[in-house]
Amino acid sequence: SIYSLINHIVKDPVVFPEHVSERFESFLAGLLQKDPRRRLAWPQLLEHPLVQDTAADRDREAKEKTFYADCGGAGPPRGRLERFVSFLDGGAVAEEPAA
Repeated sequence: SIYSLINHIVKDPVVFPEHVSERFESFLAGLLQKDPRRRLAWPQLLEHPLVQDTAADRDREAKEKTFYADCGGAGPPRGRLERFVSFLDGGAVAEEPAA
């Protein structure tokens, strides 16, 4: 019944599958805190290790920018998609930033 479901949500602890990483579990646990005062809010969400850029992320982004700059500056697929969506929304087509 709906009452037993609500009781389960409110009273029982959240159990995560074993294959979930510690970072992901920590992130979800922060979002699923039953006490709203203890729940992760925007500043904490943005600072959580799960969503922080790593050195490898920054290195990969720098390599991608160099690669696409050497290919005529068309930009990575996401950049091209963002410019296309902006165009569809009536905005001006932004130039790809110089690397």
